[in-house]
Amino acid sequence: MERIGVQSVVLGIPVPGDDYDRAIEWYVDVLGCELVWKMGIAQVRLPSGQKLLIFSPEDDSESIWFVGNEKDHPGFSVQFVTPDIRKLREKLIDSGARAGEVLKGGGGGLDMKFQDPFGNRYWAIENPKPGSVPAALRDREDRKSLFKEEMVGSERIRLRLTEQTDLDFVLEVESAEENRAYIGQWTTEQHSDAVGSPDLAHLIVTDRHTGERIGYVMLNGLNKHSQSIELKRLVIVSKGEGYGTDVLEVVKKLAFAHWNVRRLWLDVRTENVRAERLYASLGFRQEGILRDCEFVDGRFVSLQIMSMLRDEYV
Repeated sequence: MERIGVQSVVLGIPVPGDDYDRAIEWYVDVLGCELVWKMGIAQVRLPSGQKLLIFSPEDDSESIWFVGNEKDHPGFSVQFVTPDIRKLREKLIDSGARAGEVLKGGGGGLDMKFQDPFGNRYWAIENPKPGSVPAALRDREDRKSLFKEEMVGSERIRLRLTEQTDLDFVLEVESAEENRAYIGQWTTEQHSDAVGSPDLAHLIVTDRHTGERIGYVMLNGLNKHSQSIELKRLVIVSKGEGYGTDVLEVVKKLAFAHWNVRRLWLDVRTENVRAERLYASLGFRQEGILRDCEFVDGRFVSLQIMSMLRDEYV
């Protein structure tokens, strides 16, 4: 039977006219392309056989990748696969390109956003090595040691393991007037025990660019056999700046894309309407209310249980 359909794809890469020759050299020297032909528009080919066309943006002013439309089209749409993403990052930076941090991607691989020197925006992906252990099969220690081995976070934030020297900051944030009404008040000893627990990740949230501590988060249930991760606590200093959303997106990705668990859940005091709305906006569903289950400052408080399942995340 005759096969009818798309057999190959050629991507168009727009670059400013003044940088045309330099762009061809960059794609050959840095990304490892082969120059196939050059006739006003140049065709280069990656080792995989993927073909790219390099041309002036005047030929296609509506390209979604070119930096000229970054405001209207901010996405990083094109993906490159590399066997060594860290070496690629070094090479990119040495060439004058902009490269983001290497982060854990879905399925246990690594990914990184980058731009060529001409403003085109890409993803680089390094898939797990053949024979490597899938994330879902890693042992208990490895789930927590992830935060030692990799830069876990997003473009704005980083999650790192809490150290004993961070506990004064944790207690200060926890007891702040705007937080204490909604969060259990722990002692230094309780936090210290949590830091040392193999099944719980006590994490400091920092601003990736300044290194400033902006909050903390705790994840419980890191045992390798656990299919349910609890977001035990999330406290952010700077309200209304989107840091809480960033943390939750990272936690969701860790739970479902990296650890491959079935369920991510949390509880929130019913009077904490702002937090409950945030969780709901990010896909957490209400399961039920534990009525008057905690006694805080001379009164009973109720907890709303919320959760997300892996299928819902996907």
